[in-house]
Amino acid sequence: MRIALEIVAPPRGEIRIASVRELLYTLRDLGLQFQLVTYDSFASEESIQILKAEGFNAENLSVDKDASPYEATKEAIYDGRLLCYDHPRLAMQLATVRKDDKTGKIDHPPHGQKDICDAVAGAVWHAEKAFAEGVTAQWQGVRTIQTAALQADDNDVLWDKVYNGVPLTEAEIARLK
Repeated sequence: MRIALEIVAPPRGEIRIASVRELLYTLRDLGLQFQLVTYDSFASEESIQILKAEGFNAENLSVDKDASPYEATKEAIYDGRLLCYDHPRLAMQLATVRKDDKTGKIDHPPHGQKDICDAVAGAVWHAEKAFAEGVTAQWQGVRTIQTAALQADDNDVLWDKVYNGVPLTEAEIARLK
C-alpha cells in the first residue's frame, strides 16, 4: 500500500466533495495512473459521473454490505502480501473492526471509525480481483510519482535521525535541505 489517505472535515464542517475530485485530478496530472476509483454508495453518483467524464474508471463499492473485501484484506495481511508504511490510525481501525455474526456486516465499535480501512479493503479487493482476471499485465510498465511531499517525508526521517543523535552518511547529509 503506497498511500492510505484520510481526509478530515474541518471542525463543525464538511468535506467538500469537489476537493476530493480535485485531488485525484492533481495526482493524475502529476503522472499517477489509476486503474479504478471507487466510492461507497453514500451520495456518490454525481462524483462517479464527473470522474467518468474526466476519463477515470469509477464505480460504487460498498464494503459494508459484503464482507469479501475485508476477508481478502485479512488473508493478504496474514499471508504477508499486504505491505504498508506505519499508519497508526489505519492499524487501530483494522484492529477494531468486527464482523456482526447476525448481519454479516463489517462495522466499527461504538465511537470508532473505519473509513481508512474501508478504503484499504476496497483497494485490496480490486487488486486481487484484477490479478485473478489477468488485468494486471497492462499495469506492468506503470510509473509511480514522487512528489515534494514524499521527499519531505524522507527529509523528516533524516531530521529525526539528527534530533536523536544518529550519525548520518555523507549521502544523507547531501540530501538534507
